[in-house]
Amino acid sequence: MQITLAREPSANGWTLGRLGVDGRFECYTCEDVVRPHDAPKVPGQTAIPPGRYRVIITVSPRFGVRLPRLVGVAGFDGILIHTGNTARDTDGCILPGLEHKLDGVRQSRPAFNALMKKIETALSSGRQVWLEVFSRATRQALPPDASRAEPQHQPPPAPAAAVAPVVHIPQAAEAAQPAPAPAAAAAVAPAFPPMHETGAG
Repeated sequence: MQITLAREPSANGWTLGRLGVDGRFECYTCEDVVRPHDAPKVPGQTAIPPGRYRVIITVSPRFGVRLPRLVGVAGFDGILIHTGNTARDTDGCILPGLEHKLDGVRQSRPAFNALMKKIETALSSGRQVWLEVFSRATRQALPPDASRAEPQHQPPPAPAAAVAPVVHIPQAAEAAQPAPAPAAAAAVAPAFPPMHETGAG
């Protein structure tokens, strides 16, 4: 199972991302600030470096519950995917959310539950799970979140109008055919009640 995290440039003390699972948009993410690779790490305020990381599920000593953990993150330890809304809720971990605001993400719990279920299903079936983190500015990003919606089912094309077969009428019989009666003008109901002038301007 392949998870991708396409990051936007950091702003306002946090980093917005778009997370996808096997090529489809899954949710938004909130992380700490992404710092240059040669800049010193600010503990508790620095996002993990770009890279490809294996994902496992372990019991977090801090939270006491089973959470997805990233393996092999250089310079970091205990990087998890867990619920939260703003950069204040993370020390380098990844916070999922179904919506994003100016300061972070919202509806983190349902976003986490859906992602956790997919990771658990993949791992229980013997598949490995990998997370690739990259900057959206340097690589083609995921499709917009509208791709989450169910595909719009277009109505089937209308059947072609039946064409009546051409019947050749002998000239002598053609004169005997009665002329069609003129079609009566269809009565058109007004869209609104008629307006009556009152004389007042």
